[in-house]
Amino acid sequence: MNRILLLSLIALSTMVWSSCDDCRNVECENDGTCEEGTCECPEGFSGSTCQVEDLCLTQEVECKNDGECLDGSCNCRGGYYGETCEVLCLYGTYENGDCACNQGIDGESCDVFSRERYLGVYTLESNGSVESCVISKGDYENGDAWKMEMSNISTYNDTDGYGEVDGLTITIPEQTVTGSGSIKYDLKTVTPGTFEDDGSEITFTIEITRISSLEGAVEESDTYVFSRQSLQ
Repeated sequence: MNRILLLSLIALSTMVWSSCDDCRNVECENDGTCEEGTCECPEGFSGSTCQVEDLCLTQEVECKNDGECLDGSCNCRGGYYGETCEVLCLYGTYENGDCACNQGIDGESCDVFSRERYLGVYTLESNGSVESCVISKGDYENGDAWKMEMSNISTYNDTDGYGEVDGLTITIPEQTVTGSGSIKYDLKTVTPGTFEDDGSEITFTIEITRISSLEGAVEESDTYVFSRQSLQ
């Protein structure tokens, strides 16, 4: 019996010594522990001595909106910005927590084309007469997203006029349109208009100058009041 006990103690001692010997020259970093000569690393660390830190795990970085964490920072996609990709700035410039919209774009996330909400058929009141004006998207390139076609802005049935929208402000740039009888009219804004939407009606008032190509024509100044039913 004593012999068996002695052999058992020797075997156990050998195992403990072997285990300790395996870890004798192993130094595990970042709270890693040595097991049979190999470092067992805590979550977020790896490498032979737990020397490699995954900042995304150790700092518990969570990226939103399909963002991907790289080296502890979120790599954002699809117009998202911010520390965790929480801010959408689709058509604008993001800087220091602010989203500054490009020309012709508005909305908190710079995701609304200024012209889109104001397209439609308007009544146009000028000098006591009532006309009709169609404001449409037009065939402009993306870089001209703030432009929109406007018919009858001379009040002589022209179809080639256009306006520009920036936020809530609309102007009719200096331009020449062709009205009834192929008479041309030079137009330009005196006072820009401001879109107002009270939930039932969209309106804006704009003052322009107009002069026809007819001999002896004089420049006229008109104030136009545009209105149409709101889509809200």
